Amino acid sequence: MNQDYKTSFLNTGTSTVEEVFNKRDCVKLYNKILDSRDFSKSLFVSENFFNFKEKVNNFFQKLFPKLYPLLIEIKKKVRKRSIHPDVGVKGPNLAKRIDLSFIEENIKFKNILQDVCGSDYKILLKKVVVSAPKEWIPKWIDEKINNSQDTNLANFIKRKYQDMTYFRGIDFHQDIKDEAKKNVKDFITAYVYLNDVTKGMAPLVTIHNSHIFGITKFPHKLKVLKSRKIKYYSDEGKSLNLNPELLLGKSGQLMFWTAYTLHGTQPQFIKTPRISLRYYIQMKRPNEKCLLNDLQ
Repeated sequence: MNQDYKTSFLNTGTSTVEEVFNKRDCVKLYNKILDSRDFSKSLFVSENFFNFKEKVNNFFQKLFPKLYPLLIEIKKKVRKRSIHPDVGVKGPNLAKRIDLSFIEENIKFKNILQDVCGSDYKILLKKVVVSAPKEWIPKWIDEKINNSQDTNLANFIKRKYQDMTYFRGIDFHQDIKDEAKKNVKDFITAYVYLNDVTKGMAPLVTIHNSHIFGITKFPHKLKVLKSRKIKYYSDEGKSLNLNPELLLGKSGQLMFWTAYTLHGTQPQFIKTPRISLRYYIQMKRPNEKCLLNDLQ
């Protein structure tokens, strides 16, 4: 097996490995997910229903201005289900109901995870991620998310379809922000393309070495330079000129990066949706010899 992923990860905090998974199995899973529901405007709640929920929330926020934020935090801690698959939260998750043994028992994949996270790694989260074409999005939702930095569509999805994550482009962000409050820092994100991904299909973009500053506040301070590098500012005002990488790829391709690595996507521009698998993989033994510890 090509060992370049080790050098790449140590040098940039990111890595891509082609042809890790059987393409036929990936395409089969892609089609199975496509057949699991009607991927169209029918995924979304009505505008009237959404506005009603907003009015109820606004009413309680005005009625209890000081107490309301506390109630929201309590609700997050005790809620029995999430509006999309997440770490440590119960709720529907398609990735837990389908057979992913061809991914998780894949020898190449397991060897890579052991190299990066140590022999006793743990799967914190696995989920299906779907990039939604414009044709699926009702006009009223498109208007709400236009120019938004967070285009996770979870708040608009009908309850029965909340077993995967849907998005329409997403600004550069760190995955550590999702887990920082849970005190889970020593993990990577592993991402698998189930179908071939071209420029119009919201390919991932990672920023090499953006892990160096650790956790920074969202929205992150970034500036695109004429050289096409990205100037990244820390919360303390330091800066680095870094290289972005557009992750085009074939079905069965694996990509992974640190929890601190900045990554995002543009919106989907063609009708064929990108459907992928996203894993959070945790290093369980902090002192074990592995790439994640060597990087830190």
